[in-house]
Amino acid sequence: MFIIYGIPYLYVNNWLVFITYLQHTDPVLPHYSAEKWTFARGALATIDRTFMGPVGGWILHGICETHVAHHTSSKIPHYNAWEATEALKNFLGPHYQRSEENMFVSFYKAHRDCIVCRPTPTIDKVLMIVRRGQPGCRFLQERCWCCPEVRR
Repeated sequence: MFIIYGIPYLYVNNWLVFITYLQHTDPVLPHYSAEKWTFARGALATIDRTFMGPVGGWILHGICETHVAHHTSSKIPHYNAWEATEALKNFLGPHYQRSEENMFVSFYKAHRDCIVCRPTPTIDKVLMIVRRGQPGCRFLQERCWCCPEVRR
């Protein structure tokens, strides 16, 4: 019974969690507190990634490559998401996020380097994911209680 149901369940959920984690976790993406969160900010706090090279978009109907479009309008069917993504790239310009990096490398880097900096009550209400030791982390030193440099 476990072989028939358990192994496929674990296999599918492994990829579901892996892909979802990488679509929402990257040092360039902000995470907002409840006071600062809006639908538009939340929709754009995601990243498009290339999964499995040129065949990934075909196998998974572009779920990794067109994820920002999915967040802006979840009613776009997958066969129109490619066109919507191109329109979003042009409209958002530098605010559109995309990564061509291998997803396993991205997962390793995100797991190793990304930390969540929670705001202090008096300064900022935006939660930022930053890489340990990178300029963003030093920039947040006064606001971020969780950065190792601040705790010293």
